[in-house]
Amino acid sequence: LFEYGHTILGADLITLFPYHAATDEFDLPPVVSGKVYEPAQIAAYGVRPDDIARRVVNEAKAHFSREAQEDEILVGTDLARRATRFVGRERIASAAAVSLKAEKEVVGALFFNYRAKQRFGSHHQLLMQTFAQYAAVAIQRARFVGRRVGEMEALAEIDKVIVGGALPDVLDKIIRLACEIVGVRNGGIFLADENGQYLSRVVLHGTGWQADVPQEFKIGESGVTGWVAHHKRPARIGDVWASEWQGIYVESLPGARSELAVPILDEQNDLVGVINLESRTASAFSEDDERLLVALAGQAYIAIRNQRQFEAELVPTFQRNISGQRVA
Repeated sequence: LFEYGHTILGADLITLFPYHAATDEFDLPPVVSGKVYEPAQIAAYGVRPDDIARRVVNEAKAHFSREAQEDEILVGTDLARRATRFVGRERIASAAAVSLKAEKEVVGALFFNYRAKQRFGSHHQLLMQTFAQYAAVAIQRARFVGRRVGEMEALAEIDKVIVGGALPDVLDKIIRLACEIVGVRNGGIFLADENGQYLSRVVLHGTGWQADVPQEFKIGESGVTGWVAHHKRPARIGDVWASEWQGIYVESLPGARSELAVPILDEQNDLVGVINLESRTASAFSEDDERLLVALAGQAYIAIRNQRQFEAELVPTFQRNISGQRVA
């Protein structure tokens, strides 16, 4: 794909910044194709709040610069630092930045860099946009395959620890793998009491939670997790502050915008617990994320069932052994 950009579009350097909307993060360092004068600077690249890559992703539109060395969007307003910016170091005369979008989701920013000045006529721009569409689809497909492989590996890994693993360790692994695959930082697992009246927090993964997140709360009366426990069905929320969730949503992660929670149910459809993920990005969760979390909830139930069966068998055995010692 990059070879097309060099041969057909004539770009000297092509720079790709893959982007993950769910976590609002770029894969760094960027992918670079072409002759680089200072590769060490590329390896140490970081995206600043005012960076052109950030701007292209946020605005989701292209930027064409015939005079890259004079373009404040590319080089900034600090004249003393212009030579140290990318276009200065790599002697870029003209540059184009294009947002990569696949199925309405921005997946990256792509830069075509030229060491000779370009006019960027309409035909040239059309070719770049076409190239960008192919690049976006390629990123999406690669992530899809990687996601499926990651899901299968995660489920297999959990299967291994379910047998003989301590329940807290199994649940901790489940929530960590869920966050990793979905691409969010925060999640938790809550278990219901024997009477199905209260949920207790067992695992809370990630940082930034409020200090007063309750250890226990009544089902149906506290937040999305309580709602899911009461209704025993998933909730995938793109905006926790939307009107339909007012009076239900309770903030436990400051700045959270979206949430995904699924119930953990037994064979009789009775409530066992809830798995919950949160993100500071709006509409961060997809149907695939929900499907994955439902599968992980099934594995969580198996681990919980195994633990409870073990305890049910262990206690009577222990009591019989103690009684036998006393008789002897």
